[in-house]
Amino acid sequence: MQGMERAADSGETLQMASVGDPFKSGIEQGPQIDAKQFEKILRYIRSGVETGATLETGGERHGSKGFYVQPTVFSNVQDDMLIAKEEIFGPVQSILKFKNTEEVIQRANNSNYGLAAGIFTENLNTANTLTRALKVGTVWVNCFNTYDAAIPFGGYKMSGQGMAARASMFSLLSSQMFRMTC
Repeated sequence: MQGMERAADSGETLQMASVGDPFKSGIEQGPQIDAKQFEKILRYIRSGVETGATLETGGERHGSKGFYVQPTVFSNVQDDMLIAKEEIFGPVQSILKFKNTEEVIQRANNSNYGLAAGIFTENLNTANTLTRALKVGTVWVNCFNTYDAAIPFGGYKMSGQGMAARASMFSLLSSQMFRMTC
């Protein structure tokens, strides 16, 4: 039950997100880059609904102009669903249930992608276990989407084109995974 409560909390939080012109103060989410990406995201959302995921919030165009998509949350997502298997690059969150840490590691590392992972936990040992085991470029702990311009950003496997930053940064860093604990 706790997982479903968190899914509902996530949906409520995203409903409050301010969507609009990213050059205006207080805006948290801007438009998609073009009509092609806008339509692609809406296709992913339709796919999630059609394959049985529970749409907690969002799922439609935001407003009547521009390429804005409502922040969208799905729960009851299964590993074989398109919304779980592919990188959407849009405001769509998929929530998947798990039984234990080992299952999380196995399922996450079984993905074709490895851009980033967000871990929310009160247990620092769990966070450390996951950050060491996950095959991703960036791991956030108790936060998400926080960046430091001095740290390279990139992923593993089919995610991105490797780490992107000044060449001099590579010699200063001993790992190509970066952990941010908030």
